[in-house]
Amino acid sequence: MLHDQDGALVTERTIAGRVTIANFFYTQCGDICPMTRGNLQRVAVAFATDDRVVLLSHTVSPVADSTAQLASYAEEHSIPARRWHLLGGADTTLGRLARDGYFLAEPSGRGWGVDTLAHTERVVLVDADGHLRGVYNGTLAPEMQNLVADVRTLLASGSR
Repeated sequence: MLHDQDGALVTERTIAGRVTIANFFYTQCGDICPMTRGNLQRVAVAFATDDRVVLLSHTVSPVADSTAQLASYAEEHSIPARRWHLLGGADTTLGRLARDGYFLAEPSGRGWGVDTLAHTERVVLVDADGHLRGVYNGTLAPEMQNLVADVRTLLASGSR
């Protein structure tokens, strides 16, 4: 079970039929997370009025990133909860999602969290049917422009 910055439960049903842009971060990161967040904010603006697109940022530090911390972070950085969910939950759930859902974590069993592959600049695009469509470097503006173009292509195709 994952909860967002407002304490709302976010499930597969919440995002069903929507194009999803996902990444992993933590609120105290001073490295790649702020750059990725800034670029994702521009992506969020590009689709600000389109309910067919949702952003999911999963914390890699769920103990420190409580619901209250995620809410504070969202407010501090003007992250719109309606379309951009900052998600926390159990380490095991988040780790499994990174590894098996988005293919962003190492299957080596090294653990999961701030010091692992899931804490990365990579941003994942998932189509409305739940199929992985692309992986982008969230710290690079040109990659995020490519992401925006790819989302527009998915939306224009009307494919589910």
